[in-house]
Amino acid sequence: MTAMNPHRLPSGLAALLALVTFLAGCATQQAKPVPPPSQDWNQPRRALSYAGGSEQDAAESRAAEFDDGGIRLDGEEGGAGDDEDMIREEVIQIGTSDLFNRQAASRSLPVPPADGEVSFNFQEQPIQAVVQAIIGEIYNENYIIAPGVAGNVTYVTQKPIRAEQAMGVLEYLLALNNASIVFKDGRYEVLPVAAAVPGNLSPRMGPIPTGRGYQVQIVPLRYISPSEMQRLLAPFARPTAVVSADNSRGILVLAGTREELQNYLRTIEIFDVDWLKGMSIAFYPLENVEVGEVMPELEKLFTDPNSSPLAGMFRFLPVERLGGLFVITQNPEYLEEARRWLKRLDRNNASIAGSQLYVYNVKNIKAVDLADYLGAIFTGGGTPSGPSQRRAPRANVAPGQEAVEISSTGAPAEPRAQRRRQGAEGGIASTGGDDISFTAVEENNQLLIRATPLQYQAVQAAIRKLDIQPLQVHVEMQIIEVNLTDDFEFGVQWFLEGLLGQGLDTNPEVGWHQPGNRQRWGFGGGLGAPAPSASSNFFYRLTGAELDVAVSALQKEAEIRILSAPSLTVLNNQEANINIGDQIPVVTTYLSGISGGGIGGGNPYNTSSVQFRDTGVILSVTPRVNPGGLVYLELSQEVSKRGQLDVNSGNYAINKRTVETQVAVQSGETVLLGGFISEDNTRDDSGVPGVSRIPIMGKLFGKTVRSAKRTELVVLITPRVIQTVIDARDLTREYQENFRQLRPLDLRTGQPTGVDIERLQREVKTGTVGRDPDPEQDGGF
Repeated sequence: MTAMNPHRLPSGLAALLALVTFLAGCATQQAKPVPPPSQDWNQPRRALSYAGGSEQDAAESRAAEFDDGGIRLDGEEGGAGDDEDMIREEVIQIGTSDLFNRQAASRSLPVPPADGEVSFNFQEQPIQAVVQAIIGEIYNENYIIAPGVAGNVTYVTQKPIRAEQAMGVLEYLLALNNASIVFKDGRYEVLPVAAAVPGNLSPRMGPIPTGRGYQVQIVPLRYISPSEMQRLLAPFARPTAVVSADNSRGILVLAGTREELQNYLRTIEIFDVDWLKGMSIAFYPLENVEVGEVMPELEKLFTDPNSSPLAGMFRFLPVERLGGLFVITQNPEYLEEARRWLKRLDRNNASIAGSQLYVYNVKNIKAVDLADYLGAIFTGGGTPSGPSQRRAPRANVAPGQEAVEISSTGAPAEPRAQRRRQGAEGGIASTGGDDISFTAVEENNQLLIRATPLQYQAVQAAIRKLDIQPLQVHVEMQIIEVNLTDDFEFGVQWFLEGLLGQGLDTNPEVGWHQPGNRQRWGFGGGLGAPAPSASSNFFYRLTGAELDVAVSALQKEAEIRILSAPSLTVLNNQEANINIGDQIPVVTTYLSGISGGGIGGGNPYNTSSVQFRDTGVILSVTPRVNPGGLVYLELSQEVSKRGQLDVNSGNYAINKRTVETQVAVQSGETVLLGGFISEDNTRDDSGVPGVSRIPIMGKLFGKTVRSAKRTELVVLITPRVIQTVIDARDLTREYQENFRQLRPLDLRTGQPTGVDIERLQREVKTGTVGRDPDPEQDGGF
C-alpha cells in the first residue's frame, strides 16, 4: 500500500487578504462610536490619540476637553459640563489600523509527523468496510452504523501514518458521504451529519479531545459579535458548522470534527480583535448646511460601489443632534481627505451673502433673557431686561393677593387693578436690527436667530458663555429667641465676645471661664472693658468648631427658644422667599353713610378696604457666588406676631423685628446675626372687687404687679454652594440620615423618647406598639 496525507482544510491566507478589505467597511454591533465631549470653540483643532498613549495622557486630554469656562469653588475657571448642541470643534481619534490579528494569521500551521505504522489501500470499498477496518481492527472499539449511511470510497496512503491519525482519515471519508461518527455511551455511532448533534452531543469548553469524532464546542468572543463572526466564518466552514450565535451572551457554538474545530478556532482568533481600536474615527461639525443634505453627496463620492473606487473604505454616521457626522475608516490618511471634501460641501448660497434662520434650544436660562442679552451685545438694544435687574420693593399685601372692597350691601367689588401681562402676546419676544435679530419662543424655550453664518459663529461663542448651568445655594437658618437674664443681661453679643474672644486663656488667674469675668472680655479688651450698647446690631462669621461652641453655650447658659429653622435651595442670583405664619386682616379704609336721597331717606351702607398682612417668620434671601466660593447674601428677615387690639381702629397691633443686610461668607461657614433686642412691660392689677378701686384706700385691698421681659433675636445662617449633581445628592442623603435619627416626643415631658422612628415603624407593622421590649431580641433598648 502507498501512503497519502489526510485531507485538511486550507489555511486561507490568500482568502484572508480579500476578507480584510471587506471587513474594513463593516461595523460590529458592539463597536459604537462615542460622542465627543464639548470643547472650547476658541481653541484650535487637535487630534486625540488614545490608542497609542497612556491612560494618564488620555485622562488629561479628556479633562482638558471639559474645561469650558464655568465657575469652580477653587477659584479656577472651567467645568460647566457637556453642551451637545454647541460642539463646534473637530475631534479625531487615530486608530492602529489593525483590523485582524496579524500574529495569528502569520503563525505556521502544524505539520503531521513523517513516520507511521499504518497504511491504507481502499479501492471503491463500501463505507461499512472502512469503518470496520479503522474502528474494529485498529481501535478495537464497538460501533453502530445507522440506516441511511452508505457509499463507496477510494483512499490510498503512499507513506505510513500513525494510528492516532486514522480517526481523522475516517472522519474525512465519512464527511465525503454526508456522514459522521459520534462517541456515545462507550461506543461509536456512525450516522448522517444532520442527526449527529440532536440528542447525542452537548456543548463543552476547553481543549478538544482526540478520537471522539464529531463534537460541539462553545467559543466565547471578546470584541466582535457572534452574528458578525458567523458571517465571517461562512466561507471557511461547513453549512452545519454553526449551531448557535448568541449575541446576548457573546458566545458562538460550533460543531464538527476535531480538525474542523481547530481550523474554526484559528480563524476566530484572527478576526476577534478590537475593531474600534483599529479604526480611525473623526467627528466633523457642519456650520452652514444640514447633515441630511450633505450625506447623499458624500455617499456618492466615497461609498457608491458603482462610481467610487473607495467603496467600503469609509463609513459616515450622521448625528443630527450634534450638527455633524462621524467619519470611520481604517486608513488615518483618509480622514484628512474626508475633511477637505466636507469643507467644500459645507456651504450654501446664504454662506456667501445674506442671512438665514437658526434655531437654538436654550437649556439653562430663559430664552427671553438670553434674547435680551444677545440683543444688547450685538444690536446695542439697551440694557437687558433679565433677572439681574434690581427688583421692585415688596408690596404691603401678601404675594398674589389684592386689596378688596368689602360691602354690607352686596358681593365684593371688583379688584382695584388687574395684573398686567408681561412680555409680548403669544409668548414671543423679539429684539434686533436689520442685519441680525433674536426672537424668543417662551413655550418651547427656544431662540430663533436670523444672522449670516459669520455672525452666527460669533453668536454661538456668546451663547456658549451665557447658557451655562447655574449654581445653586442651599441656605440653612436658625432663628433663636434668647431671654436676657443673668449672664445675658447685656445681650448675647457681650456673652459671645467673652466666649469666643478669649478661647485661649493666657492668664491663669483671670479668664473667661471664671464666673463674673466672661462678660468683661471683648475683642482686644481686658478686664473692666465697658459693655457695648444693647441697641447695636452685630454679626460673627463662625467656622464649624466655633459654631458648636457658641450654640452649646447658648443652650447651657441661657433660656432659649428656637422660633424657626427654615432651609431652602435657590439658584444663584435668584431671590427666594419663605413665610411661616398667619395672615392678619387689616382695615385700611372704612366708609359708612346713607345711599340715595329724597323723602324717606336712603339705604345705609358700610364699605371697608381690607389688606392681609403676613406675620410670623418671613425670610427673603438672594445669594451671589463668586468664583472663589465666597457667597454674598442679600437678606431680609422679619419675625412678627399679633399684638393687642386697638379699640379705635379695630386692628391688631403687629409686633415685629426686622433686619435687612448684606453679608459675605464662605460656603459651609455660618453667619450669626444678633442685636435685635425687644422689651415687653406689663402691669397686672388685682384685688377685692369694687373696694380695690377706691383712691388711696384701695391699695390696702389689692396689689399691682409690674414685669419687664427683655428678649433678643439671634439668626444663624449657613449657605452651602451646590455645584454638581453629586453635591445635591449628598445634601439629600444628609437630610435623610438626620430624619432617620429623629425621636418621637414624650407628650408628658416634651423630651425625645428612647425609641427611634424605624423601631416605631416596625412595631406598627407587627402590632406590638406599647409593649415591653424583650432585651435579648431588641438589642437592649
